[in-house]
Amino acid sequence: MYKNRIAKWGFDKKHKRHEVLVMIRKKAQRAAIGKGSTFHVRGESVDMIDVDRYLRRAGLSIQDAINLSAATPPTIRCSTPDSIIYSPNPPRQYEVCERILESVRNYISGSFDNGTWISISHEEFLQIPEGDYHMKKFFYTMNVAQGFLDWCQFGKAGIYLNSGFALIKSILIEQTADILINIFYFITKFQRQFPAIATAMITQFAGMSLIVLKGSHPLKQLFAELRSPDLTSVQQAVEMGASCIADIFELRLGWSLLIVT
Repeated sequence: MYKNRIAKWGFDKKHKRHEVLVMIRKKAQRAAIGKGSTFHVRGESVDMIDVDRYLRRAGLSIQDAINLSAATPPTIRCSTPDSIIYSPNPPRQYEVCERILESVRNYISGSFDNGTWISISHEEFLQIPEGDYHMKKFFYTMNVAQGFLDWCQFGKAGIYLNSGFALIKSILIEQTADILINIFYFITKFQRQFPAIATAMITQFAGMSLIVLKGSHPLKQLFAELRSPDLTSVQQAVEMGASCIADIFELRLGWSLLIVT
């Protein structure tokens, strides 16, 4: 389910997990002897910022990557750069994105650890104790609303949008395994043509999360960061968040359990 949706919505990862682990291992080994490293994968130059970001999203240390790394495949070429350019301190936009990724990682890992989501077999993906009725209805109403917007039937679109927003409280109570990927999907979908609706959706989730969720719940932090004035690109943050979801589910379950229709 997740792999199919992520590929369909344009959230596919640039590099395979085993390639990233190899690059991290080689970079660390070469740095230990005073060498810098640049990488090309299948002929394409690799931005090591993306590689380091993958490591943080997956919650892995450099030593974890070294331990998990296999032999270097022929698709990866490593060389020594003429000079090493050190990145400046990240602007606030990237600090917000990092906090969003941290919230996503904490939420998904916590949902597995506390038993909210349960892997019950290799044939059955996840058992969700409270069911997913409201998330399915939300998915339907938002798609219908998008259709009416595309046909400039704004009155009818507004009716379905209001119906969808009315489901947010129940969605936050259910917390199905596809909650974030569906929310990210519709934020992205509306952000492209109707950014005011994407903003309204984030605002609704942020406000209701303060009412429904207790303590320092990571979804509270996530929605608050998506409303941050320092976040200059909601689209970029959501795409990074979707990739983070894929990484964590891959580590937890493996891709074979994610491809469920």
